[in-house]
Amino acid sequence: MKRILLALVPFIFIAFSTEAFNVKRDSVVMGPEYQNDVYYSFNSSITRTVVNNLNYHLAFSNMVSQDDRFYTLWLNPERAKAFVNPSQKTISWNQFDATGSENWDELRNADTSWGKGAFSQGKEAHPRYTWAEYKANGDMRGDSLYLLKIYNPVTTDFDIEFKLMLTQRLSNNGARTWTFKLGKTNNSWDTTITLTDLVNSEGNFMYYDVINRKEVVREPKTSDWDYVFTRYMTFTQNLHYNVTGLLSNYNIASTSIAGDINDPNIDNYLSQWQYNTLINNIGFEWKLFNMNTFKYELEQNKVRIIKKDLGNGLADFYAMQFVRFDGRTTGKIVFDYAYLGKFSSAQQLESETLKFYPNPTSGNLNLQTSSDIQHLVVYNMHGQNIYEKFNPGSSLDLSFLTNGNYIIQVELKNGQMVRSKMIKI
Repeated sequence: MKRILLALVPFIFIAFSTEAFNVKRDSVVMGPEYQNDVYYSFNSSITRTVVNNLNYHLAFSNMVSQDDRFYTLWLNPERAKAFVNPSQKTISWNQFDATGSENWDELRNADTSWGKGAFSQGKEAHPRYTWAEYKANGDMRGDSLYLLKIYNPVTTDFDIEFKLMLTQRLSNNGARTWTFKLGKTNNSWDTTITLTDLVNSEGNFMYYDVINRKEVVREPKTSDWDYVFTRYMTFTQNLHYNVTGLLSNYNIASTSIAGDINDPNIDNYLSQWQYNTLINNIGFEWKLFNMNTFKYELEQNKVRIIKKDLGNGLADFYAMQFVRFDGRTTGKIVFDYAYLGKFSSAQQLESETLKFYPNPTSGNLNLQTSSDIQHLVVYNMHGQNIYEKFNPGSSLDLSFLTNGNYIIQVELKNGQMVRSKMIKI
């Protein structure tokens, strides 16, 4: 069996044999006109499908973070528009004046970072953070007023208006809250709302319905998805317009390489590639609409290599290749994917650190390592932990496994960690 040792900074990776990875085919269906958001995990496939634009207007960060993800606020661009009042601050809340609002600056989300929502697009220098000023001890106070224009399904126009004030984003002894005010633009009515992180939603955001004045739970738990197949606003060629594609979770990065996902050596250069950490790292440009044939064409001879940061110096790697896109009739997207393995922040190891035989094996496996094994884990090719044992000694009985390819990971008592491929026959 051929194994290749690749040095990394700061990771190391021991590549697997030259036999092909276990490539799987999967699909998501966004529905006619791409009406659904589909949250997807390479480990467990589709985790949630939800109508993408009908039931919320604002999305407040729910993320445990020390960066701009803590205080970001997103706008649903298909159900709300937001404009900053250029002449009035929060002190003028009760005298809000929307005169001339047709000339006010419209706020838009970026599609590059979950920390860059519509209200977080300005220049930031501590203690100033776009919409807020940092006071002390996790206390951020807003000082601007905004005009919200909400989509009206009766008139099909954005003609339902509210005034908005982002009062406070607070982190206090582990409890995190958002407080904001909504009111009529004629100053005849207002209300104060407080949302508490992680009470109703365990996702990246808490979603709020301005018309019905209620929180909407729509996103799965943050740890349960890698990409969301969605319709979103992008800015390119000096235009803002809606596109259909993939946005990644905050711990996902990717790169693209020329080749085919069935290439058995596709993992040989994982350590040498540069990975894009923007949430549109795959985005919408894996397909192109041909104006001559009036059909979508997929990128050719290209594989997406995806890195999922697991924390503690570990990362899982996947390959992904698009196979079919059915367009707006069904919104179906078909793709192939494969689990490539895991990186470890352990020091660089000699290839002799882990040997096991026979390989392939019918069940009885002999282990030879440079140090006693403290912990052993067997993963399937989806990265799922299917067997583990502490202090396993020098032999294992794995006859209970079904035939196929597996990854064996061992943690040695000297602190080293090694992974390699095993074939069960």
